Amino acid sequence: MAFHGYELAPSNFSTEIMDVVPCIFCGIEDDLTDEHVFPAFMGGTLSVRNGSCAPHNSLCSRFEDKVASATQVLRNLLGVENRKSIVPNAAVTMSSEGFDFPAMRTPDGDVIPRDFVHENKTADGIEKRGFFTSEAPARKFGDKARLRGASVQTFRPAPVTARPTAMVPFEFAFASETLRTVAKIALAAVAYEYGSSYALTARFDKLRSFILGLEPTHRVTLFANPEVASDHLRSPLQHCVRAYLSADRRRGWAVVSLFGGLCYVVELTDTFDEPRSRMFSIFFDAQIGKIFAPIVLYDEQGILGRVLSTRTAFDTVDALHAQWFPILDEFCRSKGIDIERRSGSLTP
Repeated sequence: MAFHGYELAPSNFSTEIMDVVPCIFCGIEDDLTDEHVFPAFMGGTLSVRNGSCAPHNSLCSRFEDKVASATQVLRNLLGVENRKSIVPNAAVTMSSEGFDFPAMRTPDGDVIPRDFVHENKTADGIEKRGFFTSEAPARKFGDKARLRGASVQTFRPAPVTARPTAMVPFEFAFASETLRTVAKIALAAVAYEYGSSYALTARFDKLRSFILGLEPTHRVTLFANPEVASDHLRSPLQHCVRAYLSADRRRGWAVVSLFGGLCYVVELTDTFDEPRSRMFSIFFDAQIGKIFAPIVLYDEQGILGRVLSTRTAFDTVDALHAQWFPILDEFCRSKGIDIERRSGSLTP
């Protein structure tokens, strides 16, 4: 008996089956972009592939940009590169002969004076003195003054020798934009560890609503705890997330540490309904742009137990300074930079 059939010729193309990954903020599956776990301005390169849609990525960028602006001096001192591998310049102040004048500190530590005009009220009105780093703007300033009928005197001051100073206001750590950024880091870390579909589940809806600005508050709290701070060796170029989702307590938390010692506890969920607990840690070094694995004293459950203990000081400025300042001070001194603590701020 003869059998008849068809011979399939080898194909010149292959078919690849790809999973559809939803946005972790709204579940949409179109117009997706990668979502950083730690923001790019902090040196973050770790990302959730196709983790957010373009509109929600843009929304998060708006509050992250405010944190980036508030930490510009800090990132300049630490040498933290952004997504374009650029360390930002920092605005600093120089003082000489009774005048404070603006300058710019480059990533290499060079300080470049900037043009400015000093106004002084006198009995005859307002006296203006222009200080310029080149001839052209000085001439322009003088020409405008003469057109107004003002008396113009030109002089060439002696070379300036002054110590530049800058301020890192500690208030940024408590700002709503920073708290939303920290919450977003926690949610993105969950997505990085367990997938976008898991991060999109209803158990994280309250956290998601706070990130998107739909809820004014959420349990994201800055804290200081000596045991947590000594859990592993820290550098201000390190960020980490340590999460514990408890089957017994039916809740989940994450400890998010930024710049080595700014520590926050984030409530991930109050409706954890799985039969087994989950836990994970992500340690990231902005200097090398990679995940690293430090030697730690406590696991994730142990860390959260200590954070939620009576030894923790929540939103207490002095305790937070005491926890973070030594980490920054040691790093800056190694770079030849002196910093000092002032009320509500750090001054390099």
